[in-house]
Amino acid sequence: MSHAAEGKIPGVSVVICCHNSASRIPQTLRHLQVQTGTFGIPWEVILVNNGSTDDTEAVAQRVWAESAPVDLRIVDEPQPGLNHARLRGLMESRFEFLSLIDDDNWVAPDWVRKVFTILSTKPSVAACGGRGSAVSETAPPFWFPMFESAFAVGPQGEREGVVPKERAFLYGAGLTVRASVWRRLLADGHRMVLSDRKGNSLSSGGDSELCHALVLAGWKLWYDPSLTFHHFIPESRLRWDYLRALHRGFGTAAAWLELYKWQIVPPGSMRFRWLPFPESWCCAIRKSWPFQVYATIQTVWRQKQRVGESWRQQECEGSAEVLRMEWEFARAKELVRNPLRYGQVRRSIENAKWSS
Repeated sequence: MSHAAEGKIPGVSVVICCHNSASRIPQTLRHLQVQTGTFGIPWEVILVNNGSTDDTEAVAQRVWAESAPVDLRIVDEPQPGLNHARLRGLMESRFEFLSLIDDDNWVAPDWVRKVFTILSTKPSVAACGGRGSAVSETAPPFWFPMFESAFAVGPQGEREGVVPKERAFLYGAGLTVRASVWRRLLADGHRMVLSDRKGNSLSSGGDSELCHALVLAGWKLWYDPSLTFHHFIPESRLRWDYLRALHRGFGTAAAWLELYKWQIVPPGSMRFRWLPFPESWCCAIRKSWPFQVYATIQTVWRQKQRVGESWRQQECEGSAEVLRMEWEFARAKELVRNPLRYGQVRRSIENAKWSS
């Protein structure tokens, strides 16, 4: 498949989406101020102020004035939600490579140079991501290494290279996307199903949905472990109840992300031995809303039997089974709530103009 750029200027637009980020934004900006190896690389920083009620804008301007290697532009996006803020950054960007930095991401000094090099030299790659490491106010709990990926921390693959289709996503933290490709998706009718973060809400999945759509459109994702950033995690997020809430958000998102995954990697043999139907019919049955609700409720029931009442008690801390229970239960609730929308979204993805 041929992927021609659509006239965007080669360069890097770093987009930071902010909601009440006055306490977090100084360190994030200071790590961008010390970028090295950027001679000859056009780049900029766009701060999207997404309904902040604190002095995020004033703090950002003051910090950037201390040392301004490139332009810092502050734009407003009044509609709440990370997806809306990122789209505002896309529309405001001047350059082809859009690097999405969270307001608590401290990128390495060679970040801009590396994302520019990766996407400039790999024309079939639509997005790239790197490896995050945790920085926290206090020592992380004993369970953190087991579940660090929930915080966009740790490796995203065994080695540098194309992300396998079976995974088909990268962390939203530090995700760098070709702006022209994203714009083409939008022009061809792609609309996000998932809302992603809004204020203090732990809804999620918008970054995974974008990655899935890029892969479905025929593009590749690239992981480079030498592309690094620190992810600052406050003490309030290093709590078991926060991690459980994160997994409820992941489960809710999974109900919709699976519709993309079935298109990216068609499921294997789905024939039901007890039904005299061809495999294509069996596949359609298994993808249907009634079957998915039935199968998910069964899974929730089996999971509940395994964890018993421990999931309600404090001693369950660190239990992967309890997190799985939260994930499955949230997925089941999302499916039950959306019978009509489920079918509509499934058909829109299967028949999408933007899909290859």
